[in-house]
Formats: sequence, C-alpha cells, structure tokens
Amino acid sequence: GNNPTLNSTSNGSCKSLTITDGTLTIDAGYDLSVAGDIEIGTLSNTGILAIGNTTSDITAGGMWTRGTNGVFIDGGATVTFTAGSGTVNIDPKGDDFNNVIFNGGATFTLIGSNIDVSGTLTISNGNVTPTTDDYTLTIGGDLNNSGGSFSTGTNGTVVLDGAAQAITTMTFDNLTVSGTGTKTFNGANTIEDELIVNSTLAVASSGSLDMEDNVTINSGGTLNDGDESHTFAGTTWTNNGTYSGSGTVTFDGAAQYI
Repeated sequence: GNNPTLNSTSNGSCKSLTITDGTLTIDAGYDLSVAGDIEIGTLSNTGILAIGNTTSDITAGGMWTRGTNGVFIDGGATVTFTAGSGTVNIDPKGDDFNNVIFNGGATFTLIGSNIDVSGTLTISNGNVTPTTDDYTLTIGGDLNNSGGSFSTGTNGTVVLDGAAQAITTMTFDNLTVSGTGTKTFNGANTIEDELIVNSTLAVASSGSLDMEDNVTINSGGTLNDGDESHTFAGTTWTNNGTYSGSGTVTFDGAAQYI
C-alpha cells in the first residue's frame, strides 16, 4: 500500500528516499539509513515521514527537503546528518526536529526563518550555516560543539527555551536565554551580537563568555559569571535582573555605558 511501516526484524537502508505521497513510518526501535537525499512530499503532494518510537533514528547522507505539503513527525528520536563534503541543504519548512547530530565534514545549510530543535543539537563535525536572514533557531535541549563550527555570517538569533540546558564551546550571532531552569555554559563561548538574558545563564568552572555587543539582563533574568573571567566589547550593558558571581568582566570596547 501507500503507507509502509518499518518495524520488521532489521534496520532499513536505501540509496535515497522520496516520499511522493502517503506515509512512511519508522517504528519499533528500528532505524533508517539513507545514503543520499531525503525528500518528504513532492510538489503539492502530502508525503509524510513519521517516527513512531523514540529509539527509531534516521541517518541522512545528503539533503533534507520537505515539500510544501510534506510532513515530518520527529517521534522524539534523533536525525544524524553525515555528508562528508560539499554543501548540503536542510529545509524542514517549519517542522520540528527532536535531536539533531551533525557528524560529517560538509557545510550544512539551514534554510528557513524558524527552525526548531526541541531536543539536543550536537555539532561533531562540519560547518552548520543558517542562510535565511533574521532566522530564529530555537533549541530546547543541550547545544554541544565538539569538533565542528556554527557560522554567524547570516544575521539571526539562537533562542534557548528549554529547562536545564548545557551549552559547550559555541559562537552565536544573537543569543536569547529564555525558558526555565539554568543554561550552563561550558568552555569558551562567543556572542558576536546582542545577548538577552530572560532566565538563568550560568558559566561553569573554566568557562568564559566573549560578549562582543550589547547585553541586556531583563527582569527575572540572572547572569552568574561562575567566578570566571569574561570580556564585553559592546556599547550598553543593561541590568534589570540579577548579576551574580565574583568573577571579572573586562570592558574592552570604546565608549561603553552601564
């Protein structure tokens, strides 16, 4: 029929995957590995790729494209992008991912104004590059860069909106810290444009923040410096919330105001 389910006795694999119409469900803890591109819905057709189990993961070796009426249901699972070279477009058209891992040497271009990763985003290799001006990349889980890079060449904002989140060795354009719980920053982190703190940002031992533009700590927000050393090169530092810790912030810009 038009609605197959992968839940038999082994994982599935294919060279490329196009769901023209109907639904493909990955279920029962079995995984799907696609060596090339994944296309979910073609033209105006309603193709659906659904993950029915949190342990049924997808590995994609090429591009990820969702058609106008396509649907991706993340099922609380993980999508891993493994392309080793070249430029690979990822266009979810507003559908959420749960966990995402970038583990190939390619440049992974994120297409769209609003991209939502409700779980963890891990950059193990490659360059992750948003390409839509004024994008918003919302992350609900941990954000870990362990060997790749995140490009800030396009103006946009990363929003941390989960509960307790760990952030490791990241460079941001704009960063907004929201949600609940504490966002713990490990290693050296850089915010090239504005930092807005609406909840709790805490720096871990041996961590640091290089804040290159304005900082705003809103009412209800807390910035805990972790007793570490940080830099601020922006023009205006606004604190309507709480600043804590006994570390050092070096103001190294030109005219600066508190």
